[in-house]
Amino acid sequence: IAQIYYLEGQYEKVTEYASRLSNNNNVVNEQDLNHLIGDAYYRIGEYNKAVPYLEDYNRAAQTTRDEDYTLGYAYYKSGRCEKSIRLFDRVTKVPDSLGQVAYYHIAECMLQANEKESARSAFEKAAFIDANDIIQEDALFNYAILSYQLDINPYGEAVEAFEMYLNKYP
Repeated sequence: IAQIYYLEGQYEKVTEYASRLSNNNNVVNEQDLNHLIGDAYYRIGEYNKAVPYLEDYNRAAQTTRDEDYTLGYAYYKSGRCEKSIRLFDRVTKVPDSLGQVAYYHIAECMLQANEKESARSAFEKAAFIDANDIIQEDALFNYAILSYQLDINPYGEAVEAFEMYLNKYP
């Protein structure tokens, strides 16, 4: 029943129905149930509630990049940047749109931790992946700003980054 609700996109019903089953000793495949519940909470934006279920699933299963991203994003939205960075780092191994977004979130987490050099590096990596133009533009702008703020060769990298930004996004 929980799977049917999930496939129909009725995520609130999944959380209502399946949450009652998750502590039941008669559940045959608790790992899959945790994944359904966690992903349903994730899809309705209740990231704090999604985290424990997704953590249980991640501990018990061989996860995909999408599943790592899902838990990483739930950590990120729950203010647990340190944990999210580790999962986002797994996702960045492939330079596609998911990897680009993961780099961008890593950069945001690094900024929250006031680690501007690491944030600059992550923004740079996101800026040079040609997958999502909006993220690429914002990442390039943040890379240029951080290059200037960190005074990393201010007449070289910072100027080049701003020129690249202005040429690409006039």
